[in-house]
Amino acid sequence: MNNVQTAIAAIRNMTNDEINQVMEAIKMQRTFNAQKVTQQLTVGDTVSFDAKTRGVITGTVTKINPKTVQVRAHRTWTLWKVAASVLTIREKNPFIGCVDDDGTKKKPRLEED
Repeated sequence: MNNVQTAIAAIRNMTNDEINQVMEAIKMQRTFNAQKVTQQLTVGDTVSFDAKTRGVITGTVTKINPKTVQVRAHRTWTLWKVAASVLTIREKNPFIGCVDDDGTKKKPRLEED
């Protein structure tokens, strides 16, 4: 039996109070997962997500909220408000930190192999 089947079997034997505790634990875990993803994102990153009936959408991050991220689709320029936990990072924004404190531009950071 895998973890999901074990959890379902355990839930079937729980009282309402125990189910409420499990629901609270699930809610907290989802919040944690979303925060973990938003900490890795920066505005300008290229991300993708599955829009179910519309297929996989690829776009650029325009705004980061605590649990959601605004993504501008590359092909249609549609602005999507997406749960952070469903995003996959495709490419990091190489231009982060490309302006000095005095406002002058400098070359983007490039990762060394």
